[in-house]
Amino acid sequence: MYKKSASNLTIIYKSLSTFFYKLPQFLMYILYPVFGQLIGIYLAFAPFLMASSPESVYLPAVLITAPLGIGIFCHSFWRFLIVSGGLVLISKQIIENETVREFKYYTEVFQKRASDYIAYLLILCFIWIIIGITITGIAFVYTIANNLSTSGLTIPIAFVTIAFLILMPLFSTIPIQSFVLSPNLTPFESIVKSIKLTARNYFSAIGFWILIVVITGLYGVLIDYFLKTLIFTQTFYMQYNHTEAYKAMATLLNACASGALANILLPFITLCFTWWYLRVEKSRNAKIAGYR
Repeated sequence: MYKKSASNLTIIYKSLSTFFYKLPQFLMYILYPVFGQLIGIYLAFAPFLMASSPESVYLPAVLITAPLGIGIFCHSFWRFLIVSGGLVLISKQIIENETVREFKYYTEVFQKRASDYIAYLLILCFIWIIIGITITGIAFVYTIANNLSTSGLTIPIAFVTIAFLILMPLFSTIPIQSFVLSPNLTPFESIVKSIKLTARNYFSAIGFWILIVVITGLYGVLIDYFLKTLIFTQTFYMQYNHTEAYKAMATLLNACASGALANILLPFITLCFTWWYLRVEKSRNAKIAGYR
């Protein structure tokens, strides 16, 4: 399946084909990590959802379901993070035409690096916090320095948006691939490697990233239409029109359901980014060795 010269469109097409071909296996692999989070959140709010009014909420039920729901959410969220790493290993095996074992094997293999993985996630979060503070800080200083009115805020908002769009491919395209497939590197070194590979292939990376965003965006529109038509209808929201807190709870459940259904595409996205990573890494290694 792997070709060094494969174009971005070829990668997406073949990744999508593989995703649908192995859909039952992928769904079984991500079922609990994805929908367990939704179940946990629902359980935490279940007594409120079933109550006819805020005054009729059964407190003992809250004391039982809230800790249970939070526990299920935390456990499934951690499994989701581990499965995300396992999917990279699975994707590499598929892309390079290697024998693929039972999917749970890759979960067990990747889980052995849990401590390094936590460090990697913390470093990446810290980097994004610094980026966010820096970009918004620049926009804030610009706003103050130019005494902009409300209408004039369009300029700093546009600056923040464009800055994030420029930086997103550098810090969101292949960091997880670099970490998972470079076990000899420290978490920080794997992130640096990812940034370097992406920077050297930036225009390919941003084009590839935009294609993925378009595909997931279209899928997101379908999910939103499905949920609003069948589940989160006006009638649903009217049931929880008691207070602003209840409206916010219903909106949160809607967002979580959308997120769970959106994550069904995780194997496809992982296949795409893993293939792109393998392509640019092998191209770099060929150049270092003196070959094209």
